[in-house]
Amino acid sequence: MSRSWHPLLWLIVIAELSPASHALRLAALAWSQVAIGGIAAGAITYGAVTFVIEAGAACAAAVLVTSEPSDRWGLAHRGRTRIDRWMTDRRPFHPVAVPGVAIMGGSAVTVWARHVGQVRPTRAQHLRFGLAIAAGLGAFGAIQGGLVGLGVSISAPILLAFAVASFGVALLIRLATDRRMSASIAAARAPAADPVGPAQPAPAARAGCGPTGR
Repeated sequence: MSRSWHPLLWLIVIAELSPASHALRLAALAWSQVAIGGIAAGAITYGAVTFVIEAGAACAAAVLVTSEPSDRWGLAHRGRTRIDRWMTDRRPFHPVAVPGVAIMGGSAVTVWARHVGQVRPTRAQHLRFGLAIAAGLGAFGAIQGGLVGLGVSISAPILLAFAVASFGVALLIRLATDRRMSASIAAARAPAADPVGPAQPAPAARAGCGPTGR
């Protein structure tokens, strides 16, 4: 893919990471309950919108992470190079951690976190992995949307409050994860401090001490 598409791909990833993506999903869920109503409407709408957003971000991240950083924008080139160097020194995370990383960070972060170490997956492998993560997040979103639809249809305030609270907790975890990842990248970009410290001058030899002193 031509590098001219990279700004659009970055925009897709940033949009998926931002709270705006959650606002879009919740707006679609609210519309489904007002216009149609029911468990199926909430599950299908929220799950489908979640899958589309996460699949787009996963595909964009798969292309970006397997492309050479463009030198057209100096700041972006330096940032991407430093991130790549920082990721090279990291170990791949355990497969058991994939669901947690996906729920907390989203599909783009999961694809990017998988592209670490010396031996890295190919673009095709990243695309398959990212689409699988998007499908899993879509299924998880369908469960959340179904709970909201169930709470609205049977007028159960406790169930509805539980579903809404799950959205809030997921959003807070997502924001905290994004902030922590940004802090880690910023720390990696900072110049490493010398653990030994600056060299100290050798102390002057005392009188009478040395090879010929007594």
